[in-house]
Amino acid sequence: MNRSETKIPCVVLGLGVNGLGVVRSLARRGLEVVGAYSEPRELGRYSRYCRPVRFSPLGDDEGRFLSQLCELGGKLTQAVLFATNDRYVEFVSEHREKLSEYFLIRMADKELVHKLNSKNGIRELALERGVKIPQTRQVLSSADVDHIKENFSFPLIVKPRVTFNNVYFRQKKNMIVDAPRQLEKMYDAVPGLFHNAMIQEVVRGGDDYIVMVSLYFNAHSQVVASSTVRKVRQYPPDYGIACFLKTEPLPKIRDIAVPFLEKLRFQGIILLEFAECRATGEYYLLEANLRSCYVNQLFTDCGVDFNYIAYCDIVSPSSLAGINFNQKDDMYWLDLIRDFASFRRKYRTGVLKFLPWMLSLFRVRSCATFAFDDPMPFLVSMFRFLRQGMGYPSNWIKKTIKKG
Repeated sequence: MNRSETKIPCVVLGLGVNGLGVVRSLARRGLEVVGAYSEPRELGRYSRYCRPVRFSPLGDDEGRFLSQLCELGGKLTQAVLFATNDRYVEFVSEHREKLSEYFLIRMADKELVHKLNSKNGIRELALERGVKIPQTRQVLSSADVDHIKENFSFPLIVKPRVTFNNVYFRQKKNMIVDAPRQLEKMYDAVPGLFHNAMIQEVVRGGDDYIVMVSLYFNAHSQVVASSTVRKVRQYPPDYGIACFLKTEPLPKIRDIAVPFLEKLRFQGIILLEFAECRATGEYYLLEANLRSCYVNQLFTDCGVDFNYIAYCDIVSPSSLAGINFNQKDDMYWLDLIRDFASFRRKYRTGVLKFLPWMLSLFRVRSCATFAFDDPMPFLVSMFRFLRQGMGYPSNWIKKTIKKG
């Protein structure tokens, strides 16, 4: 690649687990990486592969954050900009014209970003283009509650309309409603919760019936690379974030995703999550992430390095011509701390025993935080985990072994 030899630097917004994966992907290619973080808990700031720069929290003062970022961009001269969470994606989209003076950016237009970043927006786009989604409704009044009680199948999942800046959800990804009476009580107690949320039927399956496809689209909305994975375990179980998953050829969800996104004229990295119905085998679109995702280290390790693909396409598109990015299948990825929490839940309910869980870990070839050449993020995460207790895991494991 010709222009990459000039070593155009990269700026990564957010140094959580996702940001850490982006940093490692790019820096291991010999690129300079600057990581912007706001919270001490962001593990990527401990990586040897980036230069961390602390920013004021975006939610506290957006104008100040913008000024800091432009100041950094002025010092670096046209760095490639990567956003690693939904808030940063919306921010970059909103201020794209200004930021383009300092950074190289690849993303969809502002209106499309806003729609795909909201549960209501992606619902409308999917219905318009014939992509199946679970039955979904926003609750604005008691009449909507009555409609859901009569026409929806329980349990239901309550999701924030926008995945950030929602005071009702705090750090939760979603909430579960098991019965009509519970829905009534929740609405009566906190009606504002539902005004900022979408209620959706649960597609019955389980952890391993959740599948994802990640893709990269160039400036002409042509798909350059794709990878498909299946969750094995998530936390919380059934309705949470992936903690143990594997690459798997899933051409059906790719065949749904590609034409859907091509028609939308999408650009950049995106991940679509689907639920596979256990009874019918049909796939239902659950959500979209317009960026690299929490498990992006797995994509890098399996041979589809979306972060570097994006970098090359932005800096020198011709360098990608004729290259096929084929994923290595049956590669397992692990987030140890979340997976331990998932195992504890499953153990208590009798779904998973200690020995099968331990044996499953031997399959792992890709990790959320662990890396021999960059150990500090993992060590810091484990120190925090043990310090916080998590039920004093070492003692709990001993008791579990004794019980068999």
